Amino acid sequence: MSGASIIDSGETIGAFLRRLFPLGTRPEKSDSCDDMPFSPTDVFAAAASLFESCELYRRVIAFDGMEPGEIVVGLAEREEWVGLGRQWREGDTSIPAIEGLWKQLVSCYRDHVHAEPADAAPSWWRTALALLVIADEACVDLGFAYSPPHWLEDFLRDASFDPSNVDEVARATSNHVTRRNAADTFCLHASPFVARVVPKSRTPRVGCTMRTISHNLALLAPRSSAEVAWLRQPNAPRADHEPLNIVVVPFPFRIPATCFEARDVEIAEGKPASWGFFDIDQKWLRPPPGTSGSDGPAEIVDFLTALLEKAAQDVGEVDALVLPEGALDWDTYCALVDRLASPDAPVRLEFLISGSSSYREERNNFVLTTTFVRELADGQVVSCVPITGVQAKHHRWRLDQDQIRGYALASALDPGRSWWEGISIGARRIGLTVFRAGSTFAAMICEDLARSEPCHAALRAVGPNLVFVLLMDGPQLPQRWAAQYSTVLADDPGSSVMTLTSLGLVDRSNASRGSGGSRTVAIWKDSKSGMVPLDCPKGADALVMTLSGVDEHETTLDGRGNRNAISWRYHGHQAVTLDPDARRRWFWMIG
Repeated sequence: MSGASIIDSGETIGAFLRRLFPLGTRPEKSDSCDDMPFSPTDVFAAAASLFESCELYRRVIAFDGMEPGEIVVGLAEREEWVGLGRQWREGDTSIPAIEGLWKQLVSCYRDHVHAEPADAAPSWWRTALALLVIADEACVDLGFAYSPPHWLEDFLRDASFDPSNVDEVARATSNHVTRRNAADTFCLHASPFVARVVPKSRTPRVGCTMRTISHNLALLAPRSSAEVAWLRQPNAPRADHEPLNIVVVPFPFRIPATCFEARDVEIAEGKPASWGFFDIDQKWLRPPPGTSGSDGPAEIVDFLTALLEKAAQDVGEVDALVLPEGALDWDTYCALVDRLASPDAPVRLEFLISGSSSYREERNNFVLTTTFVRELADGQVVSCVPITGVQAKHHRWRLDQDQIRGYALASALDPGRSWWEGISIGARRIGLTVFRAGSTFAAMICEDLARSEPCHAALRAVGPNLVFVLLMDGPQLPQRWAAQYSTVLADDPGSSVMTLTSLGLVDRSNASRGSGGSRTVAIWKDSKSGMVPLDCPKGADALVMTLSGVDEHETTLDGRGNRNAISWRYHGHQAVTLDPDARRRWFWMIG
């Protein structure tokens, strides 16, 4: 049986293929798996799943090995596979060499997947690797390129934003749309309840895993686990190497202890429970009684817009705005999006990220991400449609005695109990947003960075170029938890990570320790640099940081190089301070 000695009577290759393709590989022809699938993503789903199920990636080596059972990939063989992938990508729909490889795999239908080699590797191992490499090479720039490959045009048209398709969008305001549904697999016929395949941004430079065997496609767990929502822009984005200027606002600047509200604690047998739930009242969104000016949302939008204009005076173009966990609510966020999408907006943001306490009528802990899709004519904006993705927090914050004392919250929450954040935990999802020609970003909320289940496997498989972590936390110091977990993502898969917290909790943390303390509101970490603390000086209202994408050379386990992977690097930051009149107007916010 292909030189294998069976030690496990588990699933055969034939049974696995029938499970992966329950309607067949070409449902329009038959329900069998004899014919090669039409799309490279389906071929990748089959080959990569077989590889992962018995950890064949650990046997792949790009030079002569010394152990029997290794899959040695020679230069000529590798170049042949890459060439076949390029041929498929460029439009050939019938390639005998690839179809022959599929027939070889199917002919091993009685071979058991989990079979250890007695003396030589089973023949289907090399066949599966060849199909995996060819399919991966056929999908260069999949999910990024403005002009999709012919075999995925209809699929991507459905998975991308189409303003004429009202069934695909839910309107927030007159021109602002939100999307919670997006492509969580790019396969056409492979069952998402067996395996999912999505595009990929980074290939780790370390380790020996499934993540290090492909450049362009990522294999994900079945749909029952965390959803990955790939949001692709419908127009051609800017080049990665152009500067990216991000304004980070550590809002709210003040968080009274009364913002933390304990729910009624159940009493059993005359004793209160040892734990309870707390809610957060965003008092920072409402002007105190007697404050002159308009309502809270309008004032906050004016304030943030003024900060963007001030930052633009220094750096020229401002490309993004990021705010911490729980900074806004849905109404304020929508008002901000409308302002930034208007024809007379002072800046042309590429994207906006903020924590929010609500989404429409639903209260929870969300991260909202908006990309601004503009149509230009002669340098002027003809139209702008903001597209917002929504992601709920995956894990509750637990406040224990040390944290209650550290943030001086004992007046609101009994330090003798543990207090859990009063949010619901729904279906888990990670949003991946394409924002430049070859780059994606993801956003996470506080606890989600520290808890690996259930989303870290998917996040590391895809390898977003940028990860923003929104926190409600104290100073961002290199020795603290957020910086340490950021290092993990920077090492594998190579993401550049920024954590951001609010000055409100930074100041509470410092005050409770009776010292000036640190005003480090953010930490930056990429695959090359050490920790970069971002301090917000006394009297400053925001920071503007400049990044750019640089080419990285990545190599898979089988020896294929990729010289244009994008790594985002930090180039410096400056404080943003409003003029005295503006600071007096918004004194109730910034203190």
